[in-house]
Amino acid sequence: MFTAELFTKPGAYELRVPQHDGRVASLPIRLEPQIPACDPGTLTVDQQPDEAGVSRNDTTSAYISIAAVQRSCTVRITDTRLTLRPEGDPAAAERTFIDGAQRWYTTDADRTVAYATFGPIDLPPGEYEGVIVLHLENGEALRKPARLIVY
Repeated sequence: MFTAELFTKPGAYELRVPQHDGRVASLPIRLEPQIPACDPGTLTVDQQPDEAGVSRNDTTSAYISIAAVQRSCTVRITDTRLTLRPEGDPAAAERTFIDGAQRWYTTDADRTVAYATFGPIDLPPGEYEGVIVLHLENGEALRKPARLIVY
């Protein structure tokens, strides 16, 4: 018996399992959406800490906490974007970094933690402010202010 945890949206997939004799077993898998999507109006996002630090040209990650009024619903993220500009300069050009991974999370009694990776962060050293935006499958978005220090 095999157990696999998948952080992907429903659809058709193929599981390939290498066997001890060198052959590869192939098993078709179909993931069905059994739990309904959360109502975006009932979701709130937070991130702790509010600021992160990264060396120039390195990758940074965000763990974003999502609370839902509904229980047993899915948060269906199509991509996550981090948009930054130099701190204190609202007229400065913005840079956007995208994690294009599509992720589905099922809510429970506690906060659900979503994950995103951005990089390389090719910005000059300094302090940056901006926003993290989680784009949802239904076209809506969840936003959270962000702050990043580049060393």
